[in-house]
Amino acid sequence: MPINYLYLDDEIIEDTQSIADLLNSENNSLKIKVKNPLSFPKQIQQFKDLKIDGLILDLRLDQRKNNDEKAEYRASTLAQEIRTRTTEGLIPSFPIVICSTDTKLKRSYEKAIVGQDLFDSKYLKNEEMIDESKKVADELVSLAQGYKQLNQIKGKKKSIVLSDFFGLSDKQLQLIDNRLIKHSFGTSLQLPLYEYGRFILKEMILKSGILVDEITLLGRLGVSPKSPDLSKLLSKLKPFKYNGPFNEAWPRWWWPLVNNWWYGLKEGTPGLATINAEKRVEVLNKITKLKLVEEKPIEKIYSSKFGTVCQFYQKPLDSFDGLLLDMGYEPFPWQDSLYISLKASVDPKIKAKNFTISSLDKQRFEDFKKLTNG
Repeated sequence: MPINYLYLDDEIIEDTQSIADLLNSENNSLKIKVKNPLSFPKQIQQFKDLKIDGLILDLRLDQRKNNDEKAEYRASTLAQEIRTRTTEGLIPSFPIVICSTDTKLKRSYEKAIVGQDLFDSKYLKNEEMIDESKKVADELVSLAQGYKQLNQIKGKKKSIVLSDFFGLSDKQLQLIDNRLIKHSFGTSLQLPLYEYGRFILKEMILKSGILVDEITLLGRLGVSPKSPDLSKLLSKLKPFKYNGPFNEAWPRWWWPLVNNWWYGLKEGTPGLATINAEKRVEVLNKITKLKLVEEKPIEKIYSSKFGTVCQFYQKPLDSFDGLLLDMGYEPFPWQDSLYISLKASVDPKIKAKNFTISSLDKQRFEDFKKLTNG
């Protein structure tokens, strides 16, 4: 079944359709059709008439007149109305994605804190949608499939059944931080569907913690991605892979389940945090009979008791050799803190990333800069 997206843009259709065609070519399931926005009443009616699985909106829909008709509204206004009507059951729930140029996003979208919650993802029109077209296409498909999954779950249940949301057994659920469950899944299904989608994607998948990506997973096991039997290791860890909404484009693993598996390998196995990568791999090779290679630290003098990832180099890191970042938000209890390595903090290229060192590590950063500058 094709995944049908409507792309609303007030630019010349042929120009935007060329971007849509590129994305369509990257994933056989994806079908994006570009249209110019209509007047507000007509546009809402169009959503009722069309059967779409997702919507892509240019940030500004009111800058150009098309066919003697101009949209007197912006993407956030339209998205708010769609979300309201889906909550009322007048329009089916589907993902809404914002897309625009870097300048427009910085000037308008990033300043509108409230409006950001209306969108499931955002992409830069030229940089990401063209330069990273395969990644964007796969994510668009995964977003739509995730909403279909959520629609099926919520349509059948009057109360939360977490095994349906996450694909976990009751025994496995006991290992998951109960604070996460209570926060958004502890009552009946009273929230709008898109709120569940937003929470799962933005607070569980895109923020490391209870779910971890492959870099974090392998780092905490001490395993190099260049290991001969890497695929066999990942196969052994398949029972702990996240299979809930949006898993296709964002592969993640339940860290509490992986950690529990580690302790069950052999009685008396030391905790991962207490041993370095060499010892972790030694345990894995001995018990699993696999050929795995230990991951090396960013710098030879760094510890290999990896627990986090350097956000700049995207390499495993012991937080002792890093600096705590100011994330700009207060993390939930199940979310990890973010770090950059000391080496990264003085890398000339890091300025482009706009990382902010936490006030807790500011003095340590200043001392390290003085040391490296001689």
